[in-house]
Amino acid sequence: MRVGLLVVGLSLLTAPFGYAAGGAADAVRALYGEYQAAEKTRGMGPDQLKKSYYTPRVRREIVRLHAACRGKDVCLPDADFLIDGQDFKIDNLNVVTRAETGDSATVEATFTNFDSKVKRVFKMKLIEGRWLIDDIDFGGGRRLKDELKPIP
Repeated sequence: MRVGLLVVGLSLLTAPFGYAAGGAADAVRALYGEYQAAEKTRGMGPDQLKKSYYTPRVRREIVRLHAACRGKDVCLPDADFLIDGQDFKIDNLNVVTRAETGDSATVEATFTNFDSKVKRVFKMKLIEGRWLIDDIDFGGGRRLKDELKPIP
């Protein structure tokens, strides 16, 4: 019995981002957990443009962004929009589901990155058993589509 629980626990830890077993909030929590794990090992944080985090619609926008930036020195976002900075020290992480209906959810993540308070509101979609990011509200009218435009 204990071995079975251990196997289940380990499989959840190694499951790909967004695995539906825990829900949309757990997917967002796992994303920021990647930053916290990297911080402990002094490694690089996750790639904010990692396609497997996003719905197919957003993946297409990421592909267009990379195509538009090909051959340009500075074109991609210069700061990580998931953490609102280039460096990170994520503390006081709080992730809550604000709404969930079937295959859609709204998840709010608040945390401090160094001394800055950060709030992100994720629109999540359940696709093929995984919760994926479909949009992010950064506040002040900024949304994910604004971050996925080439820097002129």
